[in-house]
Amino acid sequence: MAAFQSRTREQIRRSIAANLDQSPASSATGGGSTTTLVDANYIGGDDEFNGGWLVFTSGTNDGLIRRVTDYTSSSGTFTFKPAATAATGSSDTYEYWRAEYPPERIHEFINQAIIQRTPRGLVSDEDESNHGHSLDSRYDVPSAMVAIYSVDYRNSFSGKQVDSANTTWTTSLSGVTASTDSEDWKAHGASSSFYLSSVSAGTVGYKDISALNLAKHDTLEFWFKSSVTHAAGDLTIVLSSASALGSAKETINIPAATARTWTYMRVSLASPETDTAITSVGIKYVQGTSTRYVWINDVKSVDSQSATYTRLWGGNYRVDKESRKIFLTEPARGKVGYRLVRLSGYRLPVLLSADATVCETDPDLVVARATSRSLFSLARGRTTDPDDNDRRAAFFEGVAAQAERSLPAIKPGTKMVD
Repeated sequence: MAAFQSRTREQIRRSIAANLDQSPASSATGGGSTTTLVDANYIGGDDEFNGGWLVFTSGTNDGLIRRVTDYTSSSGTFTFKPAATAATGSSDTYEYWRAEYPPERIHEFINQAIIQRTPRGLVSDEDESNHGHSLDSRYDVPSAMVAIYSVDYRNSFSGKQVDSANTTWTTSLSGVTASTDSEDWKAHGASSSFYLSSVSAGTVGYKDISALNLAKHDTLEFWFKSSVTHAAGDLTIVLSSASALGSAKETINIPAATARTWTYMRVSLASPETDTAITSVGIKYVQGTSTRYVWINDVKSVDSQSATYTRLWGGNYRVDKESRKIFLTEPARGKVGYRLVRLSGYRLPVLLSADATVCETDPDLVVARATSRSLFSLARGRTTDPDDNDRRAAFFEGVAAQAERSLPAIKPGTKMVD
């Protein structure tokens, strides 16, 4: 990742304003209304700011953009439309933009500057949602990841087996049938499964276990599968210090999962320091559900900071762009085996949709390129000096190009997904 100090959209916009010789940000000195703002310190004649733009940067109206319809110099009163959400008040901060620079256009130029980038502008990304299996050679690439430079597998970690989940768990909830599935599993030769038919909220199933101290761990990992699309939070996984989930220490939402697909779940423990005597593990339904089958397998706790990884040689895998999957060669599949898989690569930088959004690429590049685009947009205006705007736009484009060249190159061997 590039070494630069990130800035928000509001900070970037103000830097662009300075390049465009815009008035500085200011604040109201008195109470106004939903259509007026009072700033007695603002200097200008009557109607001088008509047609300009106000960008509110604090209070209830934060983020709103309004068009100035009138300015009264004696009181420093801006009249604007449409009406704001709330009446403006003393100390409300705002920016004034001249009519030729609509703030929404400036925001669009900012995002165009982020989009118009070489691969050097990509943001480093990492994913550990895949888990290896001796029968699997294909692994999903996250939707946000556009390039991959390494595939690693976890070869060691500090952890404890909470339950293999390869036997029938106990259930007493009406509409639930618990069983052992020796045909459909990911580890330990079988999985714990449940058939649910019009189930109300409650404990789907649980397993009493020998007391475990999980205080040094921060993550719970397990395999999960549902016959229908699973929405995050429909089910929770519970760790308890009493039999049959009688005294819950951890109640964690099971993340979303695609129908009929084994998904390796990694969820953070909320308060591991209290998980010193876990004696039961189970699944609960939060709201009840229609008919479905549910499977769980290989529940373990992990100290994620203890993990060590081994990197696969780049020739041991290929990227299929159409399916967005990683394909492992036969030797690589044997090396990965039954281990967590980590993909390291790049994603696109986020676009700035709000003033508080932080820019993930070099803000100097964004400021310079957005300034250049703003000046070029006026370079042939009837009331502008086209030659001057052309010269200034070219200058700032040069600044942007220099900033782009200073961005770090992507890692050798990177394979593009998109």
